[in-house]
Amino acid sequence: MPEQVAQRDSIAAQLDEAKARLAAEEELCQAQIENAEIKVRRVEDLAPLKIAAQEQTVRSLRSRPRKSQFRSRPAGTTGEADATGEAGEIRSRGSYRDNGGSTHGTWTVRNKGSLSPRLSPSTNSSSVPG
Repeated sequence: MPEQVAQRDSIAAQLDEAKARLAAEEELCQAQIENAEIKVRRVEDLAPLKIAAQEQTVRSLRSRPRKSQFRSRPAGTTGEADATGEAGEIRSRGSYRDNGGSTHGTWTVRNKGSLSPRLSPSTNSSSVPG
């Protein structure tokens, strides 16, 4: 008989634990549902505002004059690559410093002022790829 009482108490404890776990899981699921409903409401409320803002941006951009309408350079000097693949306004620039561990060589200077380590046309271009 004492074994049956112990078994009954053990089963009762397991039942109480299962009920508590079920209540916690239901509470968690309810919180997840509420969180999802809030996200849905947020999307439903903000989507029209975002669309209106994007439409306003498009209207604003369309009302601005394009850059091509105001050229400061002559039409022949665009600085862009032409049909042969050559970039406009290219010139070589040499650089050399003494015993300071600095760079020696020639760079190609393009119209935008960027320096790219290219060999000048006077150097043997077959030994170093460009």
